[in-house]
Amino acid sequence: MRVAERLIAKAHLPTDQDELLEYERVLEAFPNKGKWLTLLPLKDNGDGIWKAQAWTVESKGHPAQLLTWQYDADHGLRRWDDNLQTPEETE
Repeated sequence: MRVAERLIAKAHLPTDQDELLEYERVLEAFPNKGKWLTLLPLKDNGDGIWKAQAWTVESKGHPAQLLTWQYDADHGLRRWDDNLQTPEETE
């Protein structure tokens, strides 16, 4: 799926060593070792909803932000608002 780079520029990598090794192994399997994509390491929270975090693009006067993303089969990928604990509609 395609998402604007300004919204997902870089994945927030897993802190667990085994998860990080698996992430890197999967990335290596892509053409050019994933050079032209951002792979989100989604985690299932047990009810069919998967979440991941990614950094936005840093631009003039706007530092990069860490955003939370949610995926489920009914709605696809959506931005999650941690403050409201609800998904947001994405452009």
